[in-house]
Amino acid sequence: MIKDANLTGAYEALNCLHSFVRFADDIKSVTFACHNFLLEKVQHNKANFKEITLKILLTMLQKD
Repeated sequence: MIKDANLTGAYEALNCLHSFVRFADDIKSVTFACHNFLLEKVQHNKANFKEITLKILLTMLQKD
């Protein structure tokens, strides 16, 4: 879902992923599977995409 070309859908998917990584006990398989897609989104020109993507990445780094 985070790869979706529809910006609204992709943003909601990023919010969902953020909730998942915050509350999941073991997220290592998810982190390796979606790093490339997150790095693409962080370069997006919309500020809210950068904000949520950075929150996800920081949460992943704290859990590793």
